[in-house]
Amino acid sequence: MKVLLIIAYVALGLFLLSLAVYFSNLDMKAAAGMQAFLRNHYDRIKRDRRL
Repeated sequence: MKVLLIIAYVALGLFLLSLAVYFSNLDMKAAAGMQAFLRNHYDRIKRDRRL
């Protein structure tokens, strides 16, 4: 019974965390922050331009 209560608390905590991320738009802010890093990374990759 105690294990089920712990699982329920963890599930509730993850749900509340996902709501906070959704309402504060943190996922898109993180994606915008990673955009410059990813652009530099993919610009350095050697391309195969053969058709």
